[in-house]
Amino acid sequence: GIQFHIEIKDTTVSKWGCVPEYKNALEDQLGEDALKKFDQAAKNNMKDMNNYSKILYNNFKMLL
Repeated sequence: GIQFHIEIKDTTVSKWGCVPEYKNALEDQLGEDALKKFDQAAKNNMKDMNNYSKILYNNFKMLL
């Protein structure tokens, strides 16, 4: 089997941030306010990411 998620919603990062381990791991790697910066970057790139997810899904379907 295979499972992954490339799609993103405007609430994805903030919901992840509610899990202390995710927030702490992000700040450990990227520094203070990493969650806020990551959330903004995700929102800035959301349209492209969702377009890429559609392309990936459509290409994956062609393999079946």
